[in-house]
Amino acid sequence: MSGLPTYVVEAKRRLTRHASALVEGYSPAVPIDHVMRSLVEIRDGVVLEILRHAVESRYGTTVDWSRDCALVALGGYALEEVCPRSDIDLLLLVRDSERPAAEELAGRFFRDLYDTGLSVGHALRSPRECCRLAAEDAEILTSLIEPRLLWGNRELLDDLLSRLAVVVRKQRGRLVRAVLEARHEERVKYGDTVYLLEPNVKRSPGGLRDIRLLHWLSYLTASKPQTRVPALEIVPAELHPLLTDARAKLLRIRTFLHVRSPNTNDVLTRAMQLRLAEELAVQARPGLIPVECLMQDYFQTTEDVLRAVRVAETAASSVSRVGRLVDRLTGHRLPGGFFAGIRGLSATSSGRKRLEQSPAAILEFLELAQLYDLPIEPETRLFLLKNGIQPAACDVESLRKQFLSLLQIPTRLGQSLRLMHELRLLEQFVPHFARARGLIQFNQYHKYTVDEHCLLAVEQAARLVHEDGLLGRVYRAVEEKHILHLALLLHDLGKGTPCDHCETGKSIAQTVAARLGLGRGETERLTFLVHRHQLMNHVSQRRDITNPQEILGFALQVGTPELLQMLYVLSAADLQAVGPDAWSQWKGKLLETLYRATQGYLADEEDDRTREHYLPTVKNAVMRLASSHPQRRRLEKQIAALPASYLRTTDPPDIIADLELLRSQETLAPCAVRFQYDETCDTLHVVVATRESVAAGIFHRLVGALTGRGLEILSAHIHTLADGRILDRFRVRDPDFVDRPPQERLHEIEQAVKRSLGRSGKAEPRFRRVWNSLAMQKHDMSTQKDRVEIDTHSCDTATIVEVFTADRRGVLYTIAKAVFDLDLEVTRAKIGTYLDQVVDVFYVTDKQGRKIVDPARLLHIRESILATLKTHRDRD
Repeated sequence: MSGLPTYVVEAKRRLTRHASALVEGYSPAVPIDHVMRSLVEIRDGVVLEILRHAVESRYGTTVDWSRDCALVALGGYALEEVCPRSDIDLLLLVRDSERPAAEELAGRFFRDLYDTGLSVGHALRSPRECCRLAAEDAEILTSLIEPRLLWGNRELLDDLLSRLAVVVRKQRGRLVRAVLEARHEERVKYGDTVYLLEPNVKRSPGGLRDIRLLHWLSYLTASKPQTRVPALEIVPAELHPLLTDARAKLLRIRTFLHVRSPNTNDVLTRAMQLRLAEELAVQARPGLIPVECLMQDYFQTTEDVLRAVRVAETAASSVSRVGRLVDRLTGHRLPGGFFAGIRGLSATSSGRKRLEQSPAAILEFLELAQLYDLPIEPETRLFLLKNGIQPAACDVESLRKQFLSLLQIPTRLGQSLRLMHELRLLEQFVPHFARARGLIQFNQYHKYTVDEHCLLAVEQAARLVHEDGLLGRVYRAVEEKHILHLALLLHDLGKGTPCDHCETGKSIAQTVAARLGLGRGETERLTFLVHRHQLMNHVSQRRDITNPQEILGFALQVGTPELLQMLYVLSAADLQAVGPDAWSQWKGKLLETLYRATQGYLADEEDDRTREHYLPTVKNAVMRLASSHPQRRRLEKQIAALPASYLRTTDPPDIIADLELLRSQETLAPCAVRFQYDETCDTLHVVVATRESVAAGIFHRLVGALTGRGLEILSAHIHTLADGRILDRFRVRDPDFVDRPPQERLHEIEQAVKRSLGRSGKAEPRFRRVWNSLAMQKHDMSTQKDRVEIDTHSCDTATIVEVFTADRRGVLYTIAKAVFDLDLEVTRAKIGTYLDQVVDVFYVTDKQGRKIVDPARLLHIRESILATLKTHRDRD
């Protein structure tokens, strides 16, 4: 702190002492207003002390500078809603004539304030300038709505507020739209749903920002010009206590995060959820652990806030008389007291009476919105949410045909199901949805709660009705869309129970099928889709889907082309609804490949690489490409000797390129490397040509080289040719580049590969240490137990070893090295990383190329890999 003025050093010490005392004595049970008041007082004192020194340094003690300017607190600081690591926003308000003289003062003041360690947002403006900018920028406008005078001339602040009221009165409609649009964009950026597994307490939907939005809208829509924010007139008085309670809860959680979390981004992470539940001594409820109870209460709070916001947004955006007249002239009446207009589907007075009294009318209304492809008019939506239905009034047996009819229509299906969920009507048809409301999924793979994930999965499938690709064509061909959509709605409802969620889901599907009166065939198809909803993703990502035996086994499990269609769509929609990082073009291509191959068996529609005639066909194609090659005879001999596993996984032009690579390796020690970028999947093929004699354990060495350079291995095919030469093909993703890696990067990878095969077998590769909080949190939060499963039935030529473990630095290399140490040969590998979980699948044989079936050796393999993983976990 050398070089800083004494008063700045002292202010910095005061803030540090206060922060230390707060952390030492903090408990989330302490009243939040007491904590915030303490934080505001220390900040106010420091700000005013620094300002006093800045004024005296510039003007001495004889000039009363407070007559010509005012220091104003803005935002949460103005409202005294300050958490330990909150920014403070300050406005130095001056008259236009004093602006030049104030700039020197402002520079000194804000610089010294920054040196105290406070995070400060600041501006120097006149009242006229503030109002001009507020009319142009919604963020500036909302920051000025609720200011607090810290020091100086109150008349300046009153002048600002009077001018601002005039601006609002003249441009009310445009400013309301601007504020709503800005908040909508922020919600989308921070999750666009209440039911995020790791919500941002301030900015996610239903968070603190939405509570402030209610105050802003009350100000902007007040009937008379206001110089102060009125009470929450824009929402019914009965909601005020709920909002007061929500504010206290959310501020308490935000303060807890600022005190306990290493991050400052206001995100309630899984680690912090566990700690908060523990410190608050949250009690478990039947079937739910404390942290699940905590988060269900949190989601209920934010859902209540968001419902109040919907009321306010509807009131603030109310249509003028002219707009209503246009709506009536251009729209048309529908049976049952409903009206289709430019604002959406609404209910007349008679229609509202029906909606209030009859669940059947609600389903009729929702189905009309789907058939006419109309949004639900906001005022009618609010009427439904306010008046709703009583569960006792819902006779499921008489309504189930309506519900199934609604599920058959893709258009705006998500809109209908979400409103039914809000009304607690959906759980009348699917009782298990009540338990899934706000139920967290305690892993790093999913981004949303169970109920939100299931609803998103239905929406992802329904969007396919307009898609041009294979998925869209298959979806449109599905006749029983009500079964497909119902399966998506049910597929994860078994989570949060002691049993495997697929097994529990099977029972749920049978129960719901009986409740909805489904026929025997429909029940069987629904039960299969829910029970085996992971099957297609697992086979496509963990198995060799060019192996005819694998495809045949999968086809036998599915059974019919119709079920395959539904399972294909369900698998894609499920994966897309997990979160933005779960779906990729590569995974989509794997699913498509598996679908086409299986369809060939079930419907005899398409030829593919699993057909017996494929091998002669591809050999002939390669021979034709080699016919004009200078080394034609040599290539023809090599082509004839290529193994079937290689021919099934490699296109003819790539085979020629690989054979050229093998030839070039003869003059390059220890290996030759080529790269091929796949734009359709944003992946990179790394092909390595070498010889068995170059080094022991070539596979794990290459794995170490590639992962050590930060590459994510997606799959690997290892081919040993008859003359001892080796072709290893890796498909990888490079997280350092969003497109084709540059030549310098490829050279770096190539050198790493060559070093790995040339160094001593005892030297281990170095892996990147990722210094970020998310990586550390994944490590700390993973509940994945190490597991090794061995399959000796699915493949005739190799034993399949599946390894399930937590994602850690260098874990793939550790597994590959363990496989080598067990004297196993890897012929194929499928690598899957799901944020905090790793599923690595190896097709292995013994050193003589034989499948391993001896029970004692299989047990030894399993126990050895588990022991290696434990050592790696302890060391890491």
